[in-house]
Amino acid sequence: MAVNLSDEQFRQLLASLGSRRNTLASCSATFDGKKSSDAVETFLAAVRVYKKIENISDTDALDGLPLLLHGEAVVWWQGVKDNVSTWAQFEQKLRGNFAPKKPEYLIYHEIISERQEKFEDTATFIAKKRMLFSQLPVAEQLMEKQQLDLIYSLLNLRIRDKVPRNDVHNFEELIRDARGVEQVLQEKGEPIPVATTTRIKSKIRCRYCKGIGHSIEECRKRKSSILKENEQLQPVTTTNSKPQGTNVAAKVS
Repeated sequence: MAVNLSDEQFRQLLASLGSRRNTLASCSATFDGKKSSDAVETFLAAVRVYKKIENISDTDALDGLPLLLHGEAVVWWQGVKDNVSTWAQFEQKLRGNFAPKKPEYLIYHEIISERQEKFEDTATFIAKKRMLFSQLPVAEQLMEKQQLDLIYSLLNLRIRDKVPRNDVHNFEELIRDARGVEQVLQEKGEPIPVATTTRIKSKIRCRYCKGIGHSIEECRKRKSSILKENEQLQPVTTTNSKPQGTNVAAKVS
């Protein structure tokens, strides 16, 4: 059945459609307050792209943040939101609290101090090192060839032995050739390369609950304790339990 609209009704319909607010309700990115530069930057990058694609204003994005923040992050946001009016300010404050900027010397130390484990996935190892390089100030950024030389020197010998440095000219070629070597080694019976260093992580002991396998920043018991403390700090409002009619009766008498 056809519906006929007058010009005025049609204009009103277009106006109502155009006034719909785009929000972060359907964004799948979340952040739980983990103190990690990688976690913070991954979250911000995902939300930034979603915000741009959906054409979400800063105001609407800030209003929708409680949908994406959990644990310590949402507790922190409730305390600072009144002092944040733009998305850029939010990003700056989030980084400052959960991923404070590291001095250049510490970033270089992280880059060169950890070599690739024997069964660590090469592509993942390279990605982690390139993430560290990206945290350097623009003036300190190394050229791709310099980054390639440094990261190549940190690769496990089983990869360097099969992939000569002179045969690769960029990271794409290095990752492609390394995957080929790993596939051949798997066919020979070697374990499948893992994306995370499980062996190292299993030695981590939490300083809060003394549990093994996670840090104090990841401790669920600590997060639960913080949330309970915040709830206890909430002001308790008291009401007069005496019925209103009591005072009236007293005045009448």
